[in-house]
Amino acid sequence: MSAERTCPWPTGRVIPSEVACLTSYEAQATQKGAGVLRVGQRFSAGFLLALTGGKFLLHHRRLWALALAPLLLNILLYLAALLLIAHYYEQGFGLLLAPPQSWYLLIGYYALRLLALLMISALFLFSFVFVGTGLAAPFLERLSARVEGLLGGRTEEARVTFPQLLADCGRAVGHSFLCLSLLLAAVPLNFLPGLGPVAWLLLSWLLLAYNFTTFAMDRRRFSFGAKWRWLLAEGAATLGLGAALFVMMAVPVMGFVLLPVATIAGTMLLRDIEGRRSP
Repeated sequence: MSAERTCPWPTGRVIPSEVACLTSYEAQATQKGAGVLRVGQRFSAGFLLALTGGKFLLHHRRLWALALAPLLLNILLYLAALLLIAHYYEQGFGLLLAPPQSWYLLIGYYALRLLALLMISALFLFSFVFVGTGLAAPFLERLSARVEGLLGGRTEEARVTFPQLLADCGRAVGHSFLCLSLLLAAVPLNFLPGLGPVAWLLLSWLLLAYNFTTFAMDRRRFSFGAKWRWLLAEGAATLGLGAALFVMMAVPVMGFVLLPVATIAGTMLLRDIEGRRSP
């Protein structure tokens, strides 16, 4: 028995001879394929926002003064992380696990040592990114506001009172340390076989994206739950931005400009989500 065929053509309309009706299975497969394509497009759009943010910063010199302090802070934190790892890793790992005497155990020892180095480096970098965001919050908050003004065609920023600025910066600091706490609490996921490391990686992408969109969301007085609802409603784009920031963080030269560029990209992402939610 042939599968039932469905054609999404209006009643009474003549179907062209070159158009073949689809079976219900084929229609579902086509819809799934279109869905996967949309997810891929949104992920790519979010990923490319980091590049767009960098270009935006280069083309608007009035933003450079606000970006300078986070840039210098980022360089100092990266150098501090590298120095701490280089100075203390050898001694610390030796105290935890001494080299085995048997040559055939050395392969596993050095593999474990390399894995521990990668994990410690990642944690150091994440720590300094979130701590740096908290320390540079006053500059990043004003940078995000000025970027949003330029994107909206405004030549002047909306006036913000000093207590309001302090409150916004305080929230940004709190959210940065919350993200860091969540990321550290999720470290055991890396030791779960199978999807554990993947889950930790996806969580890190989400937290990075959240960390740098929160400035624009705080100006809209979003609650913590509302922030996540907005970001997860465009989960593919949010993950795309987080993945791009993860790559920037892992590359030292690119990581130096992470804080200002990520703040600009996060502001752009929120405006994009806001535009899509508008009727």
